[in-house]
Amino acid sequence: MALIFWSFFVACSSDKDDISEEIIFDFELEEIYSISQNRAFAKLQTSQSEAVFELRLRKTQDNDLFTDLWYEVAPNQINYLCNLDSSSSYEATLFATFNGQEVEGNSLTFETRQVGTDASTEVIEITNPVTGRTWMDRNLGADQVANSFNDNRAYGHLYQWGRSADGHQLRDAEIIENQATDIQPEHGFFIAGFPTWNNQQNSDLWEGVDAVNNPCPCGFRLPSPEELAEEISSWTTPDAAGAFESSMKFSLTGYRGNADGEIGSEGDFGYYWSAESENMNGKDMGINTFSAQVTSHLQAGGASVRCIKDE
Repeated sequence: MALIFWSFFVACSSDKDDISEEIIFDFELEEIYSISQNRAFAKLQTSQSEAVFELRLRKTQDNDLFTDLWYEVAPNQINYLCNLDSSSSYEATLFATFNGQEVEGNSLTFETRQVGTDASTEVIEITNPVTGRTWMDRNLGADQVANSFNDNRAYGHLYQWGRSADGHQLRDAEIIENQATDIQPEHGFFIAGFPTWNNQQNSDLWEGVDAVNNPCPCGFRLPSPEELAEEISSWTTPDAAGAFESSMKFSLTGYRGNADGEIGSEGDFGYYWSAESENMNGKDMGINTFSAQVTSHLQAGGASVRCIKDE
């Protein structure tokens, strides 16, 4: 795609006469990526750091009742496009403003998906006063904040590491014993019988707020192992009692086995995925009545997700 060039003039005075100097800079909407049903990200490039850039999103099936969505965007940053409608087609157009003049740039079209992120869990923020980090106050899929470490209404969903919210995370999701050949399977079955649910061995599926399969709401991501370790260090005791007494109210959510897809250990163990993996194992935080530590489990197993705000 050709770059969009905008030329403008700045007058420079001299002893003899006025000289007009032509200054040119380029800007381009390079990519719309990591698209889910209600969220996407935008990447742009430019040689001008002082211009203001805005992105207009307009449904291609536009009608008189639809209002354009506007986002301020910047180069060399992750630009959130939130509050999109699922299964919809959008045209994204870039605009640049410099010295009070606005110029329209290039456009890209994209379609949102029907699945991808958890849109059912209420988003309420809570900040750990010790670490200063802000999290969602409950697990993805949880009906409420835990009232005890074995409160089943606070357990939420069980995700296979690196997989999007496609339905497999539901505790009553059907089990299939066919390993996926794609990082986004065209079904919502829990894949059992393998150490990893897909054969791609991709370690970046959950790494970063704009990761392709990040199941968290817009502006949130999976925590790093280091952030989980900081949470444990902030508790009064590194165990289930300390986890529940903390501001995050972590509970013992159980685990779904990779071999057979059976759920067990509810009220006895809790496992919370991190964004990182190593070989066939996803790194996680394991909690029981005696201890809590950062550990790892096979990616095809099902564990909880607590999202942290990207700041």
